Amino acid sequence: MHAMRYQRPLLRMPATCDGCGAAFHLEHALDCRKGGWSSNAIMKSEMHLEDLASKAFRNVIKEPIVKEANIRDGTPALIADISIRGLWQPQQ
Repeated sequence: MHAMRYQRPLLRMPATCDGCGAAFHLEHALDCRKGGWSSNAIMKSEMHLEDLASKAFRNVIKEPIVKEANIRDGTPALIADISIRGLWQPQQ
């Protein structure tokens, strides 16, 4: 990241984004929600949180369905990143 700080060209960057297929440049890498650098950092932090939570709590679920998809009106399912039961209150 020193290249960004000193405004030098970044080396070994792919030509296209691995998530959406658009031309890959610095702004796109930081803003793309399907690929790029920000999504990789988020995924790594989610994996670390899930691993740590599973060591402390018994009921940890990755990507739980919060609300089912509605086929009639085409509303997609609402899916959370992680569910940790017993975090705020003891499980009953």
